[in-house]
Amino acid sequence: MNGFPVIGNGYRAEVKVDGQHLRLFSEVYMLGHVAVVFDVNAKREIARHDVENLDIGKLQAEKSAANYLKYVLGIIAMPAVEWQMNVQPRPR
Repeated sequence: MNGFPVIGNGYRAEVKVDGQHLRLFSEVYMLGHVAVVFDVNAKREIARHDVENLDIGKLQAEKSAANYLKYVLGIIAMPAVEWQMNVQPRPR
């Protein structure tokens, strides 16, 4: 992904439905917190939002992913999202 580098821990999730593969992120970056949705098949970012904290980031990423899947596939209900810690390596 392009943009400012991630500097802290965050969360990530995978959503796979009807051939679509999305990665969702809620992370801490140099200017605050960010929610990101990445389309793995197209190898491009489809949404990026500045948010107040990691929890709001998770909600925003899910909302953006649901809107994208509704637009692309006509899916009304997105599958359940299971978030995992996304630990960033620290410089030595």
